[in-house]
Amino acid sequence: MTQPTIVAFFRHRADGPRVFLGTLLFSTSKQNHVVENLYATLRRGDTIQTFSIWAYGENQASMTRASGLSVDHGGVFHNHHFMLPPDGSKYDFLPGEYVLDIFAQVFGERAPAKIGDSLRLAISREDADACKDEGTGMVFNWAPDGRRYHGKPLTIPEVKIPDLLQLLGKFTPLKPPAASE
Repeated sequence: MTQPTIVAFFRHRADGPRVFLGTLLFSTSKQNHVVENLYATLRRGDTIQTFSIWAYGENQASMTRASGLSVDHGGVFHNHHFMLPPDGSKYDFLPGEYVLDIFAQVFGERAPAKIGDSLRLAISREDADACKDEGTGMVFNWAPDGRRYHGKPLTIPEVKIPDLLQLLGKFTPLKPPAASE
């Protein structure tokens, strides 16, 4: 997994707390790998929450509940959404330092493996206060020169949720060149 340039924590009006990121998944071997499932863990202090429902897509309309993804040497870019299971779990984005890890269950492997580096993100008390309601959250943009994320509050309009990236400005991810055979 490449370093995500954008990460967001927000409260979707229909689905509750959500972790979002845009990243390229790739295989270090020439052989394709089938990712059966991805999930995210979010750690703050001694508390760890698993966001076990994975969906991907370029916008809300094309978002698909994931049930497998073929990843080759050239990679595949998607916007990934991680949600809580519908078991009544409640989660609040409180002030503090967070560590976000992404895990992949690859077909044929016994156990999930952590992919990419741990992402370190922080929410100030003021920003946490601004993100208490449905339709609000935090967006974190990667600053490659400082090698860290900068966060700011995000408010999602009342209308049907559009593509999150459109709320942040026109953003077109770079697609990797086609892998030569």
